[in-house]
This record gives sequence, structure tokens and C-alpha cells, in this order.
Amino acid sequence: MSDIKLDVVTAERVVYSDNVDMVVAPGFEGQLGILRHHTRLMTTLLPG
Repeated sequence: MSDIKLDVVTAERVVYSDNVDMVVAPGFEGQLGILRHHTRLMTTLLPG
């Protein structure tokens, strides 16, 4: 069951919007894995 609403937004437009189970993103200090009920955070992401 998809529990996370993911929106990827640029300065120009929304490039992706869907419900997902998990988000994996390249962070400044390594890979980030975000699951449901993860604590809020603000971090630098890298391209990828």
C-alpha cells in the first residue's frame, strides 16, 4: 500500500507526483531512505 505522497518540484513545474511506499534520494552525506512516519528533515540533495 502506498502511503507517502511524493511531489518532485522544480522552479518551473511539478515533474513527478504519485503515491509511493519509500523514497530513496542521494543526500550530501549519503543515501537517504524515507519510510512512512519518518521524522521531518531538511537536507541538501545531490543530482541523481
